[in-house]
Amino acid sequence: MVKILKPVGRGLFAGSLFIALYLFANYLKGPEAFYDAFNPLALRTYFVLLPLTPGAFFLWLSDQLSSRSGQPG
Repeated sequence: MVKILKPVGRGLFAGSLFIALYLFANYLKGPEAFYDAFNPLALRTYFVLLPLTPGAFFLWLSDQLSSRSGQPG
């Protein structure tokens, strides 16, 4: 199971590239849009992080499963 979860987690965690592209696009729009991208009170900021959560969860789960089985992941 770990052999399946790790590649899936890494693939989903690669969504950080999309976040970098989002920030770059906001930078090109202007300083006000770039400020909104880092505003902690704007809900729009957190929607960008949603693609990362499944990948982070699968990586954590694969580490937990590999440590329980006693085999290196």
